[in-house]
Amino acid sequence: MKYKILFVDIDDTLLDFQKSEEIAIRKLLSKYINNLTEDIVKDYKQINVNYWKMFERGEIEREELLIARFKDLFEKYNCFVEDYSKINEEYFSILSSVPIELDGAYEFLEKVSKDMKIYAITNGVKRVQTKRLSLVNITKFFEKIYISEEVGFQKPEQQYFDYVLKDLGYPNKNDIVILGDSLTSDIQGGINCGIDTIWFNPHKKESNVKYTYSISEYNQFFDLVK
Repeated sequence: MKYKILFVDIDDTLLDFQKSEEIAIRKLLSKYINNLTEDIVKDYKQINVNYWKMFERGEIEREELLIARFKDLFEKYNCFVEDYSKINEEYFSILSSVPIELDGAYEFLEKVSKDMKIYAITNGVKRVQTKRLSLVNITKFFEKIYISEEVGFQKPEQQYFDYVLKDLGYPNKNDIVILGDSLTSDIQGGINCGIDTIWFNPHKKESNVKYTYSISEYNQFFDLVK
């Protein structure tokens, strides 16, 4: 194998976060907003994405993000609550209980684990990711899971990858490849760190980002790393 170590993202690379988020946010919002519509759900998703992009750029703190996304949405639809942190905790509770593995993720990791060591890298919130991962079968293939909240930095920050590499005893970067769906966190993080990257791109989007490789399905991974 060309590489000895795989750094792999969790959400939308191995777990279907989009489906889990859809279930959780609809259940939450229907409790507080009468006549929940598709437009309201879309508004939440856009507000949430915008805040996470700000977070990745270092423009907002995580705790502020978690509150602001709901505050913005609820106030837009004239639904006011006393404590938005409780809304966020309720959302986390629902979200953490509905993890969904992407089709083929288990088989992919099983095959990779025969020749490479696998480490999970995620920007998720610790208490949510820990519970979600405890409910799926893929975690047995991970040597270790690095959650940004626990590390103290998030992808694509150099400090996040410095922490991981130090914890692993500074392996040769040429022996490592990063697989992830996010160009702004996984792929940019790998580029910043000087580690080869594989963009998981099942929807075959186009991008000018200088990733090393791109795959649209798991099986394509093995031809790249032989």
